[in-house]
Order: sequence, then C-alpha cells, then structure tokens
Amino acid sequence: MKYLLILFPLLYQTAALAQDTPPRCFKAYDAPVGGNEVSVFCVGQQVYFRDCAGIDADKEYYDYDSSNGLDFNTPEARAKSFTFTRPGTYTVTQFGNLDGENATYARQFVVKAIAAPAFTAEVCSGQTVKVTVTDQTYARYSLSFGDGTSAVEITSGQETPHTYAINGTYTLTLTGRHNQANCETTPATKSITTLPALPEPQLAELTLVSKGTTDGVAQFVFNQLDPNFTYFLEEISSSQALISSEPVQGVQQAGTMTLTKQHLNTNQPRCYRIRATDACGTEQVSPTVCTVVLTASALAEEQILLEWLTAVGAPGSANQFIVEVLGLQNNVISTIPVTGNTYTHNPAALNEPVLRYRIKATSGNGNYVSYSNTEVVPQPVRLYVPSGFTPNGDGLNDVFEVKGKFYQDFSIRIYNHLGQVVYTSADATTGWDGTYRGKPLPQAAYVYEINVKAADGTSRTRTGTVTLIR
Repeated sequence: MKYLLILFPLLYQTAALAQDTPPRCFKAYDAPVGGNEVSVFCVGQQVYFRDCAGIDADKEYYDYDSSNGLDFNTPEARAKSFTFTRPGTYTVTQFGNLDGENATYARQFVVKAIAAPAFTAEVCSGQTVKVTVTDQTYARYSLSFGDGTSAVEITSGQETPHTYAINGTYTLTLTGRHNQANCETTPATKSITTLPALPEPQLAELTLVSKGTTDGVAQFVFNQLDPNFTYFLEEISSSQALISSEPVQGVQQAGTMTLTKQHLNTNQPRCYRIRATDACGTEQVSPTVCTVVLTASALAEEQILLEWLTAVGAPGSANQFIVEVLGLQNNVISTIPVTGNTYTHNPAALNEPVLRYRIKATSGNGNYVSYSNTEVVPQPVRLYVPSGFTPNGDGLNDVFEVKGKFYQDFSIRIYNHLGQVVYTSADATTGWDGTYRGKPLPQAAYVYEINVKAADGTSRTRTGTVTLIR
C-alpha cells in the first residue's frame, strides 16, 4: 500500500520535473558492485542497474520491458537486476525518488542471442577440412581445430581450410562474439575424421557386352575407389573433348566396383575415363580406355574373318591385341596374338559347335584391358558319307555309317530304286548293314536322305546315293 501512495504524485511531478529537474540518469553494469558499464548484453547474462546520482536503494525501482506495461512492484524491480531470456531491444524504465521528488526515466538496451553458431565442415582428401560459417548472428567468430594449433578468427561466409599433421578424429569448436556485448556464447562443435590423399581411380577393364545403335551395353570395372569421395564417368572424344559426364552411384566400399550401362550406341568405338573429386575440389582422373567393336563373318573353306574397330588417335587407344576363342561357358580355350585390325581364323581343329570370338586389347603398360563384344559363329555341319560299302562279313566296311560333327537331331532314310524305304534310323552310330527286315538286299545303288539340325538350330538336309557291293 505504501508503494501505491507514492505513485499518485507521479502524474503531477513528472511534468513538473521535465522543466525544473536536471536530466535523470541510470546505467547498467555486468556486476553488482563495480563492474563494467554495458549497453549491449546477452541472453542469460545477469545485468545490474544503478542510478547515476546514487538514489537510496529503497527509493529506486525498475521495469525491464515497457512493451507489456510498467510494473515497479516486482521482486526484480526492487533487486535492480535482471536476466533477459530472449534477444531484442528493450526499454528499461526507472522510477525513483530523489530529494523528495518522484520521477521516471527510460532508456533502451540491446539483448543479443547466444545460440550456438551454425557452420559446415567438409572433410577433404589429404587430411584437410574446409569449414564455412553459415551463421550471421555474431560479428566475429573463433574456430578451434582440436589439434592443439591456435584458434583462428573468421567471419560469416568465410571458407577456412585446415590441414592436420596426421590422420585421426578431431573436434571442431566454433564460438561467436558480439562487438559490444561482453558475454560467453554457446559453442558449436562437430566431430570429423580426416581422409588420406585422394587416390587416382582406375578404369581397369572395359567390356563391350553387346553392339547396338540405341540398345548397346558396356561394362566398366573400376579400381581404387573410396566411398568418401565423388566419382564421375566421362566420355571423351579422340581430341579429349568432354562429351558427357555423369555421377557414379553406389560406391559403398573401398576397392573395386563394376558398373553396367545400357541403351548406348556401341556400334562405333567410344572412349571413357573416371574422375574422382573431394569436397574441396581436388581431382584425380584415370587414363582413358576405349571400346573395341568386333565383327565376324564366315568365309569359304570354313574360315572366319575377324575385323575390329578402335578409336584412332584417342589417348586410350590400345596397341596390343589378342584374339580370344571362347568356350560355351565363355572360358578362354585359345589365344592368338595379332597385329593390325583384322585376322582370318581356321577353326578346323576346334570341336566347339559354336565359335565365340572376342578381342582383348591392352595398353602398352598393361594398366587397363578393353574387351570387344563377343561374336558368335556357328560351325557348319560336317557330314562324312561313304559312297559305298561291302557287307560281306570280313569286318571291313561291312556297314554304311555316317560320321560327322556339329549337328544334332540326326535322322536317315534309305530308299531302293522303287522308292521304298528300306532303312531308317535316328542314331548315326548304328549304321546300315544292307538288309531289309533281316534279309540281305541285292547289290545296287540306294538313295539316302539325311536330316540334321545345325548348332544354330537351323535344319539341314543332305541327299545322295550309296552303292551296296556284294
């Protein structure tokens, strides 16, 4: 009640003091006794207010935020100290009684935030980290790298690189500072683990899986990859101009990775390389490797002509070629070192019903391999049919037997001169003994019809005559 009584004269006294009383004054300090005068302070910092003329403690009261109305009847008003919990500009009002006269006086103070400053840390190769302050709350910042080196002063938006002496895990600590506020801010920390030097990636193996204008397929084998870095597969021209670049996805562990690309135009040689980069822009590029495009065609006399295209003048052009003959499981059954871009192969010694060829191209230093597409050439059906036989029981040439290879689904029919079928069989190894229904047939010329399927599934028919001699 006593406090309320001294407020009634305030309405009159305030107007009167505006002309008769010297200007009022109070200040803010960072300590209850002595301390430094402050006009800018931080959230969470306790601030102490004192009248400049030294009003008696029981005659001095403060309201710390005039935006919600004046109230001098609070514990904080009498304590003359306050801790602000939100940043902003506040109007602090003093009510005091000096020399028996009541008056109010107001002034503004700025309260600064102390939130942990925001920053990014990009870990780069070579034990380097790049720190960028994205925060704009503070006027200046101090960054400690956690390795015992001195902290550095940086500003908002500034990129600051730092290289550690040894690989390891370190804690980055960033603190912010206001120009006028003398208070501690909340530090921001990040834990980082350094990376070694960026290794040069390797396009160790390139395979042209299939040819095609829009549906070609190529397979890439990369070495020396690290999931901590970013990779791009690039196609370049023979003059090393960049044609395309796309990120390599799915690098999940260090070492080797296989990538298959579809829907390519692989009818002509194409050249590729892989580029590695880290967060700081450091790059490493592999040697260029080019595809080899193979074509195979059958010639007369059971020979196979192999021709292949390579990228002329490109940095990844191979200069060593090997013709590889593959088995049914794509296992290599024969290798033939060759020069140039053509080779004629005679497969007579091979018992593979289907011939599979590819070109293995290597660089002079052997750092990479480029495999062409695999060309498939079915072996022609080979039938050896005798022109006659002598079923006389002497153990020599007693049966008419067809031999051969590179066929399946064999069947044979033999006709007499009247067109009557005298022998049929689906087994080429059985042979005809010159009988019909168990009785010997007379010496004569008989017509045969042989049907088989070639290795590529096509049907083949061969007809002729065989002479039965008695």
